[in-house]
Amino acid sequence: MAPNVFPGDGFVDEAGYTYEVVGAQSSTQLTISPAYRGASGGGRGYKIMPLQDYQRLLAQRAADLIGSFASVRDGVGQGMFPDGTAAAPGIRFSADQDSGLRRLGSNIIAFVAGGVDRLTLDGDGATVSTGGGPARLTIAATAEAGRGGSILFTRAGAASGFIGDAGAALGGTETTGLVYYTYGGDPHRFFAGGAERMRVTNAGAVGIGTATPAAKHHVNESSPAPCYSMIGNPSGMTRVGVRADGASQLLSYAGQPLLLGSDNLGGVVTEWGRFDASGNLLVGGTSGSGYHRIYKAAAEGAAILDVLGSGYGSIRLFSVASEGWNGAASACIIGRNTVTGRSIIYRKVAGVRHDPEGGRVRDRQQRPAYPDLGGRPPLCRQVDRSQPRRR
Repeated sequence: MAPNVFPGDGFVDEAGYTYEVVGAQSSTQLTISPAYRGASGGGRGYKIMPLQDYQRLLAQRAADLIGSFASVRDGVGQGMFPDGTAAAPGIRFSADQDSGLRRLGSNIIAFVAGGVDRLTLDGDGATVSTGGGPARLTIAATAEAGRGGSILFTRAGAASGFIGDAGAALGGTETTGLVYYTYGGDPHRFFAGGAERMRVTNAGAVGIGTATPAAKHHVNESSPAPCYSMIGNPSGMTRVGVRADGASQLLSYAGQPLLLGSDNLGGVVTEWGRFDASGNLLVGGTSGSGYHRIYKAAAEGAAILDVLGSGYGSIRLFSVASEGWNGAASACIIGRNTVTGRSIIYRKVAGVRHDPEGGRVRDRQQRPAYPDLGGRPPLCRQVDRSQPRRR
């Protein structure tokens, strides 16, 4: 069978009967109409001739094609697509027909993936949804210098800020990481519950509960209630704040000491003093025996503490190397200097000589008393009473 035999051609057998070719199934098989009336057997002759019906059939098939393609011609052919549904978006893919783009309503379109509207765009902006799972918006950028993945905000045509990598292309500096950078002098304001809760001014001051922070970090409570800042870890915390009556507080976690000292910002901490967990004040030391303690590593005779009044030294305490002469129970226990054997002295008053035993007589010659002490008479000293008293 010739390869150029088509439906609509004429088929003429050996007897001269004429038929119409209805279908050419292969090179050895034809379908004709009406039924074949000639002799059967192999090797029979035949003729194929064109008929007017071929032209008519071709025109009919063309009309059918145009009719069936009209919707495409008048719709997609002109850039107009059906609305579609989440399960079958108006614009979809042959291998993934529940993913694509569809129209939800007037001026509303949605990007669909897996039969769920993932990104909706309308006149108010964009909404990201995952159909009940965690929502995520990923903005990826190249590693090209001066460019970063960002969300840019504009106002009146001018950039007002962005979130993302601050690239030079957006007016910032090349910085890796999450950055929020603004233009102009407006503060960053953070809202919760319909009210402003925090702001960062263009000078870098952080205000919580106040629109006018007076320091780099200003926390304020507008009502007469306690207001605190807390810093801590799983082992404890420190609370700094103000009580309801306005009194300032610096509090440590229950059972933990409150330390005072310095830090060189390099990990080296020097402790100056502490209040231990029982409330004892320890200065210069980290442990005590249930009482306040001031400790200073100083040589014997070196000053440890001055108590001043009206510009003059009222009391000065020195380092000693021995306990006092008597260890009996008393209201005050004072150590003694191992060189002079004395515990307490006070400065000489002009015109008065002080007896070592505690008496005082008029010193008419105003001669220096006790030159071994540099002219400083003793106030008193503990005396060994086991020896006879000389008069």
